Amino acid sequence: MFFTTAFLAVFSACLASVASASPIPVERSALQGRAGPSGTVIFPPGNTVFLNLGQTGDLHIQYQRVNTTLPNDEGPAWTVGIDLFLEDPTGAQADMPITCGFRANPVTASVIDGHFVPPEDACGSYNLVAMEHQYYRGEVITFRAAAPYVSVTCGPIQ
Repeated sequence: MFFTTAFLAVFSACLASVASASPIPVERSALQGRAGPSGTVIFPPGNTVFLNLGQTGDLHIQYQRVNTTLPNDEGPAWTVGIDLFLEDPTGAQADMPITCGFRANPVTASVIDGHFVPPEDACGSYNLVAMEHQYYRGEVITFRAAAPYVSVTCGPIQ
């Protein structure tokens, strides 16, 4: 039952944030200062170049989720889901959402794996940010878990 409740809380917050057509608002100041054990990005490694030809590109994401028991009888820790967005490292562009509340399928799988079309205006170099939502010590916490540097090369379909 905890997974369903935790997922619904994360998913509801995510839907509210992307309901408008504006870029995803990321309240970095609202993120909790403490973090549980972090998941890791399996793919893409840093400096990966993705092609987006005629807006038919493919961002392949693989994230190793957390599913562990904490020491000293502190309970379980597990990744509920992740939000993904492209962040301009220069700060000149707004963050561009890729997905919110993305989770493993089936929910017991150890890897969250998916393919996404890059956002329409995404051409250039970015940090591919993974915000992890994690059930930790009886509550859901959110933290920036990873941000590999990636590039998106755009062009027409040839």
